[in-house]
Amino acid sequence: MPTANANARILPESPAESSVTQSLRLPKVVGEVAPLLKLVPRPLTDAELVARALREGSPGREAEEELYRRYRTAVQRIAATFSELDGDEVDDVVQESFVRAFRALKGLKDPERFSAWLFTIARNRARSYLTSRATHGRAVEEAMRESRFAEDSAPEVSARL
Repeated sequence: MPTANANARILPESPAESSVTQSLRLPKVVGEVAPLLKLVPRPLTDAELVARALREGSPGREAEEELYRRYRTAVQRIAATFSELDGDEVDDVVQESFVRAFRALKGLKDPERFSAWLFTIARNRARSYLTSRATHGRAVEEAMRESRFAEDSAPEVSARL
């Protein structure tokens, strides 16, 4: 019988289990698995990444990059739900959302809710983008009308001079 620590228990050995444990090189003692689990790092939570992102230098940038990788696709989908936006505008909204989020990170009250906060920023950026585009479009139309009016009245003004 193999020696094991007091917390370990011996796995039952049948011929099938024996070949599986041998082919996978699994330990025969359950207590021996615990040290192996410590080798596999768990993903950092949003709160941990936010705390790291607030640091200066490399750890902060790496945390921002991880948050970006983690949520880029979701932010893209949120922006794409605004069907009036084309692909380039969706990309602009995604980029602007992350830039604004990272700049305002110190003001985030609950780091565990980073994703909800980011998604709100993305929706607001998409709405703002559409509003500014509509406002810009109206300004361009008005300028075009004024320029046509100026062109139409140019001969009259010249004749008066």
